[in-house]
Amino acid sequence: MREEVTKPEHATEYLEFWRVKEYPKTSKWEVVSKSGSNLGYIKWFARWRQYCFFPYEGTVFNRECMRDINVFIESQMNARKK
Repeated sequence: MREEVTKPEHATEYLEFWRVKEYPKTSKWEVVSKSGSNLGYIKWFARWRQYCFFPYEGTVFNRECMRDINVFIESQMNARKK
């Protein structure tokens, strides 16, 4: 789906967040490394009523990348509250 979008929704030093699906109240983002590896996705998890990160099997994250993912999720939670 990324071929339809020319740039990521948000980017950090090492990660890019690409919106791949938009629903009426929520969205789904692919988390991609700057080197192009798909790392997982962020989507609404209805049982917990919040966005969650779903990493792909075999991926490993350091604390900076985990912090970047968390900051992105927090920003989407705040945007959803508005």
